[in-house]
Amino acid sequence: MTPRQPVPDLPSPEEYEHLREELYDLRQTLEAIRGGDVDAVVVGGPQGEQLYRQISADRPYRVIVEEMGDGAVTVSARGVILFANDRMAKLVGRDRGELLGVDVTELVDAAAAPVLDDLLAALPGTTRQADLDLRGADGARVPVLASVTGLEMEGAVVRCLIVADLTDQRRAAAAVSEARQQLLRKKLELEEEHRLKETMQRAVLPARLPEGTDFHLAARYLPADLPSIVGGDWYDAFRLPDGALALAVGDVVGHDLDAAATMGQMRNALRAYAFPAGPPASVLARLNGLTAGLADGGLATAVFGLFDTARRTFRWASAGQPPPMVIGTDGPRLLSPPVGTMLGADPGFRFDDVVEPLQPGDLLVLYSDGLIERRNSDLDADFAALLVAADDLAGRTAEQVSAALVARLVPRGGHEDDVCLLVLEVPGAGTVPGADD
Repeated sequence: MTPRQPVPDLPSPEEYEHLREELYDLRQTLEAIRGGDVDAVVVGGPQGEQLYRQISADRPYRVIVEEMGDGAVTVSARGVILFANDRMAKLVGRDRGELLGVDVTELVDAAAAPVLDDLLAALPGTTRQADLDLRGADGARVPVLASVTGLEMEGAVVRCLIVADLTDQRRAAAAVSEARQQLLRKKLELEEEHRLKETMQRAVLPARLPEGTDFHLAARYLPADLPSIVGGDWYDAFRLPDGALALAVGDVVGHDLDAAATMGQMRNALRAYAFPAGPPASVLARLNGLTAGLADGGLATAVFGLFDTARRTFRWASAGQPPPMVIGTDGPRLLSPPVGTMLGADPGFRFDDVVEPLQPGDLLVLYSDGLIERRNSDLDADFAALLVAADDLAGRTAEQVSAALVARLVPRGGHEDDVCLLVLEVPGAGTVPGADD
């Protein structure tokens, strides 16, 4: 015979009435929450005197939270969402009513849950902050700055979680970071291009200058300081079979690899045209025809001359290059240029040349425009500055003059153009050129 199970005690009429009152209060509370008239619901523990308690709405607080641009929720001591504003609902891509009664940690990624739990430990009157990611619509992450403040409302402790959307800030930071990376890559590319151009340029400059007892030479080449710029400046000096000393300084228009390549072509061509020992005007005429026929259609300037060591004369022609300067016992002076034009401008142009007698102790200075020309300065002022810089250099050696002119004329803070400088020292009677170098 199966033993009879004990019949559980039925609630008394008083207990039934108490349960009906609790259910009624619960229904009212839920309706108030959905209507936005409740700021907090305290869920009591098993030992509590009641299961649910409705807390009167703190109207000013709710209005502030509702109207603020950041997302906000009020959370019970157990982490249940009691109130949410529209902005929070939009951030997580859910209906506002769906958030009520949800564990607040469901709003964040699992990895961020411990961070949020730590924030929710904020005591009344204190605030904790941290960056974390909300789980937005379709699982998308929404980066936010989360702030939790502990509040005491009608004797119950609740937490207000406010989140500021950092999406635009993160995007801006990412854009800035990418821009910086692009600038760095561009800088490295420019530096590499500058190195290649400078290598090309130095490769076509003379490895060493000619030497003799009847002259002394010194030269300087300074590339532009800007990584994106390497011009077509060049100089050359070589002995011809008849003993004459050929001197040249030139500048190809442009600051790119094409200019550096053209510079190499012109320097080599000038050497080839000079070796038949023709006059400087004919050498520049042939170089002009070559430049006009180049595929890039570029322009260039140059000064070319022959120093007769026996007669101490300098026969020279110019193609738009700044005129040479002679530093003598009477001070510095610029030579009057013969008729000429830029190389490549007119393939049929007829150049002239002139002969300049030099005295023992004279210094002849050939230079590119990078030595003297400065932004926002006219050419007359630039030439005047050159003469001032050379005013006390008479009697110095070619090496000393080169160093002094660079030090006095090239800006120490950086220069935007290449600088070429070639100095010829004519020894005085009974002196050895360059003896004081």
